[in-house]
Amino acid sequence: MMRTAGGDTAILDDEERRGRRAREQTAAGARSKAVKGLVGGVAPGDPEARQQWTTRLIPRSEVRGDPCTREAERAAAQDCAWGKGDMRQARKEMREAGKRPGSHAGIPVVKLAPWSAPGPSGDRQEHVDDMYRGCTPGQRRRLNRVLDELTVRWAINALPPTCRWMMNTHALFLRKEREPTSKEFDDDEWIQWLLEGGDEWSQPVTDADVEAVGPEAEGGSQSMDVDSAAPAAVAATGAATEEPPKVRPIQMGEWLRRWVSRRNLALNKADIEKVTVAMRQLGVGTAGGAEALALFQQVVYELWKEGRLERPLARVKIDETNCFGRLEWPAIRRAVYEALPRHFPVICWKHAAVSHVKQRDVGPMPKDQGAEQGDVDGPLECSLTLGEVSSSARAEVHGQQRRGELPWSSSAPEATSAAEREFDARAVRHAE
Repeated sequence: MMRTAGGDTAILDDEERRGRRAREQTAAGARSKAVKGLVGGVAPGDPEARQQWTTRLIPRSEVRGDPCTREAERAAAQDCAWGKGDMRQARKEMREAGKRPGSHAGIPVVKLAPWSAPGPSGDRQEHVDDMYRGCTPGQRRRLNRVLDELTVRWAINALPPTCRWMMNTHALFLRKEREPTSKEFDDDEWIQWLLEGGDEWSQPVTDADVEAVGPEAEGGSQSMDVDSAAPAAVAATGAATEEPPKVRPIQMGEWLRRWVSRRNLALNKADIEKVTVAMRQLGVGTAGGAEALALFQQVVYELWKEGRLERPLARVKIDETNCFGRLEWPAIRRAVYEALPRHFPVICWKHAAVSHVKQRDVGPMPKDQGAEQGDVDGPLECSLTLGEVSSSARAEVHGQQRRGELPWSSSAPEATSAAEREFDARAVRHAE
């Protein structure tokens, strides 16, 4: 590290030490949701229980009318597709887009998860490799042509209805013994600091600090035990609280669907990174992107704990129940059309008709809602849908800041001027 003035060197050393410690803590304790669920194991359940879990966690659509793709959306999908929906031109454009320096043009070849990866059993990369090894050169060429055609038709919404079987999924449920925490950063840390850190927040509350609340009767005041208030309210309203099932649904699709979806994501990688970065997501395009969020939160927490934040910051932490499964199909299509047009034909094909969830000893159950948890495209579609909501809310806040109704997060003149110019530029692009 370059040596600077004594004080600056001490600050840089402190920042490097704190960042390294946060990274080590995050790497040591981080677990993804999928791994946590797999540690709990598969929840077998009897057929009746699994049917109830499916109804609860893979619900039917609640929108008015048909949630499936409409005719106007199919026409718009053709305009967004590779080669404007023409098979020959689309293949040519996709091959050129997949070309890498020093290699021939071609649609990217991807890998499925190996046997060693966590997850339910099923077709893995070893099966695909074995299939290729068992082919003659001529058979491999024909197989590659067929798989390329499937990928192109999937990307431009040109598959026949007879291929709808690929949209059916096999559902299994993983035990969720406790709600997942956000890695090394949890609300308990803040509460513990308040209890141990001294200052005015940890001082005991005296009777003089307590203000009487509630209507007072003659000669006294009304009071109610908090623990008994909730049951009384439920009894008065007749409402009953239903404990949500402690399982997480995972929908496993056909390996052809997973493989084709990964190829299309590889083709759209550059656009996906631009969109997600514009939505201010953390860890975009990096391995272990979720850990970047944990690292960022940990550093902010340590800065706050050390009293080094220049001004107060607001943190909103949201963990929505069954987020993937509750997104409506029309909302997903609208968000994809606005943010990632190349993916719009794919989502129109996927939403063209109701598909089904299959399980052992349970009849097929229809599904017409949600970004499937287990689908390769699920995280992208969920992210784009939520990003549209956050972007609109952020635009409203920035508009108030630009009009002077709210302060900017930085008071430095150059930073404020840059933020105002960026807001004006975005407004011009949006108007166009």
